[in-house]
Amino acid sequence: MVITSPVLAAGGAGERRYAFQFEGNDHLSTSALRRAARAELEAFVDNQGREADLEDAVFQMEITYRGEGYAFATVSYDRIVREDRVQIVFAITEGPRVLIEAIEFTGRTALPADDLKSLFLPSRMIFDPSQEQPFVQA
Repeated sequence: MVITSPVLAAGGAGERRYAFQFEGNDHLSTSALRRAARAELEAFVDNQGREADLEDAVFQMEITYRGEGYAFATVSYDRIVREDRVQIVFAITEGPRVLIEAIEFTGRTALPADDLKSLFLPSRMIFDPSQEQPFVQA
């Protein structure tokens, strides 16, 4: 999917458009990734193509993937410059979704393992215990 946003080129020499394309995103939609990085993509357009805004957009997309359990997801981009348009192609490598199957505590000295495990009982968790639980490091 390609979405364009018109802005004036530097120096007012004409109109330059910015197009954002997403490739490799099988598990998160293009609209979800755009929402995750909306402020950064808008800043990129407003700042007439500032590189730091693209790096910030990549970071936001990767954080969104991490929150969905894709601990190894990476996002990179290529910039293709044409006369009237700059196209940004985000290449996404999602990797496997990491699910929690068991929790084991090692190195504990202050609390017994059973006390720690009681903190992770389904009745104490915010998420639905009948659903698969993705690993989210945060």
